[in-house]
Amino acid sequence: MVNLKQIVMNITVILTPELRLEQAVNPEDPVFASENGVLFSKDKSELLFFTRERQGDYLIPDTVKTIRSDAFSHSNLTIATIPMLKLMPMSFLNVIN
Repeated sequence: MVNLKQIVMNITVILTPELRLEQAVNPEDPVFASENGVLFSKDKSELLFFTRERQGDYLIPDTVKTIRSDAFSHSNLTIATIPMLKLMPMSFLNVIN
């Protein structure tokens, strides 16, 4: 059996309309957490992915210290309120709005 948790950080997250983020991340997962269409590290110190299904304004939680590259790529984000944190290159690349 392949342990996807060991390799998932090296692949691109692809979500189809049939598979919502909350369905893809088990609440008991020791590595990842999801909340309202946003994928985080388990401790919510890293924002990993902002899904297209999540739209509009977004207040990034104070727990987030790093936003991964391409985290908001092709999202429907309109306004992000960002606390003091480390932004990775291209975090907001290709935001649709």
